[in-house]
Amino acid sequence: MLCLFICGLLPVMTGQFVASAQYPVSGIIIEHLSRVRTHRDILIRELTFREGDTLQLDRLDSLKKVNEDRLFNMRLFNRAALRFDTTDRQLICYIDVQERFPVWPDPNFTLGDRNFNVWASEHHFDWKRVNVGLKLSHLNLWGRRIQLGVLYQTGYTEKMGIDFTQPFADKNKRHGWGWNIYRSANKETGYITTGNKLKFYRDFNSIQYREVNTELFYTYRPAFALQHRLGIRYTRQQVSDTILKLNPYFFTSAATRRLDLLQLSYRVEYNGVDNWNYPLTGWRIVTTARYSRGLNENFNQLDLHFQGDYYQKLGRKLFFAWDLKTRIAFQNTYSYFYSRNLGYENDYIRGYEYYVIDGQFMAYSRQELKYELLHRYIHLPLRFFETVPVRLYPKIFADLGYSRDRYTDGPVSNRLLYSAGIGLDLVTLYDIKVRFEFTWNHLREKDLYIHRKGN
Repeated sequence: MLCLFICGLLPVMTGQFVASAQYPVSGIIIEHLSRVRTHRDILIRELTFREGDTLQLDRLDSLKKVNEDRLFNMRLFNRAALRFDTTDRQLICYIDVQERFPVWPDPNFTLGDRNFNVWASEHHFDWKRVNVGLKLSHLNLWGRRIQLGVLYQTGYTEKMGIDFTQPFADKNKRHGWGWNIYRSANKETGYITTGNKLKFYRDFNSIQYREVNTELFYTYRPAFALQHRLGIRYTRQQVSDTILKLNPYFFTSAATRRLDLLQLSYRVEYNGVDNWNYPLTGWRIVTTARYSRGLNENFNQLDLHFQGDYYQKLGRKLFFAWDLKTRIAFQNTYSYFYSRNLGYENDYIRGYEYYVIDGQFMAYSRQELKYELLHRYIHLPLRFFETVPVRLYPKIFADLGYSRDRYTDGPVSNRLLYSAGIGLDLVTLYDIKVRFEFTWNHLREKDLYIHRKGN
């Protein structure tokens, strides 16, 4: 009887021993090395393990997924795959990556308006409100992940600039720095908000708004998901005499045409999501403090921003997403331009895309339940385009938000806003994502909205 018990227990104990066995990593090999521009040390820096570390066999599958996500989030590869081989009680890790095209020509065909719906419905597809340009970006200069970009744009907004980022300036690859210089000019600009709608003034014979920015910044990345950023920026903004007459408080209450600012900013981000472009699991927190001081006018403002995102997998193909964002601004004097709150760039409540909601405080929350309908790879015989991912996510969602303005009011200002809807997200190559969303808001307004970027 005892022999039968021991014989029955032995396979279980043996299986547990094998599953919990620990093997040292004797080598990390980059496959097809001649086709990989990225330096080996830059690539290995993103991994959770190093040569000489000891790994448990029963954790290899989870380690494989985590490290593939880390490599993909470098935004240098279209695909990243890991495999482990066990030889003589040792582990060898093989890494296979398909690099993106390092010099990415980004044809800049964008709208001067805040979103596609405003351009189509309120400005009737006016082609004079379109920007056409080209940005040439080298995303992996010398294989060191150094980025250099040059932009030229004409159309609604004339813009040119150059930016440089060196993420790893030290041996331990924790400290980085960069700089950028941009100049822009418009012959039309929104000069005031009335009834939560922008009013514009246009004169094709003269510039109505111009801006010059130059920034120097320092980054510190002590861990994979954690990054600090400290920046100093000089900004010069100028409007025409006509704009100043239409709105004397455009910059400050001093009725000035020009505002020179020195801005100090500090940003800390913990990004623990699986995919930085389109996350499905994990969480992320971003906090930003920015102090702006007028050099030629008595203007001071402190902006505090907070963003928290949470993503969870509920089933094999079912996912939940929750985003929260807040902003509060402390001003020593009223400024129309620096009271922009909701309705600009990525800060909006879905269903209210036609409105701008100015103020000194805002908070909004987005909730989504989505299903992975399609996740395919299209294989092409083209280098840098060998694997084209195509993913589709139908979803339902609901938003809630509020914006507070101490100086003005409007139909959707200083009140609770809410909306709900259904949509479809498309995610594909080179971080391209398009969202189609049919939304209802509290005013019983409904429409189909199209967005190219996420939150």
